[in-house]
Amino acid sequence: MAISFIAYFVIRVDPRRVRLTWSMALILGGALGNICDRLRIGAVVDFMDFRVGDQVWPTFNVADMAIVVGVVLFLWDMAKNDMHMAAPRPSRPPAPVEAPGATDHG
Repeated sequence: MAISFIAYFVIRVDPRRVRLTWSMALILGGALGNICDRLRIGAVVDFMDFRVGDQVWPTFNVADMAIVVGVVLFLWDMAKNDMHMAAPRPSRPPAPVEAPGATDHG
């Protein structure tokens, strides 16, 4: 269900919003990659395992990285978009209004 929503959203997004388009594409690609693993193998294959001394980083895969980067781009785009929407627009001063019957006969 979520994949169909994201695919629909990718198609409908304004092409000028490149960051949003990339974010949705990365999330969709990551989700499809994990589903392919589940269908093909029965589980998601996590193959990147980093350790530094006794410190162990959680094991992950490329699909997980794509989803995380996509979510970060999505949040970045939403924050930037909200800032532009929240920023006050410069307004023009109102045009002077002449009183009825007040004309300059100088």
